[in-house]
Amino acid sequence: TLWPVDDRMTEAFTRSFYEELEEGRSVGEAAAIAQRRLLARGAAPGSWAGYVVIGDPTTKVQLRARPRSSVPLAALALLAFVAVGVLMLRRRVPGAPA
Repeated sequence: TLWPVDDRMTEAFTRSFYEELEEGRSVGEAAAIAQRRLLARGAAPGSWAGYVVIGDPTTKVQLRARPRSSVPLAALALLAFVAVGVLMLRRRVPGAPA
């Protein structure tokens, strides 16, 4: 941006911008649509007009979806928690019977 912008407006602009890139729009089109969406939400010009595209606005970017893990993150966290617990239980305490 050309000036500081509120974090919530930055998030809204960025989400909209990347959604449009995913739809195959050029960088310039995506930025313009994101700005118009903020304007339509009643956002003050200071919160959307400062975003600029530097370079060729007709550039298109092919975004790749992030690969999804076949194991949910929560399951991995639980597995790590259990593994640490088992290791702690198996740990020998000095002077204690084996």
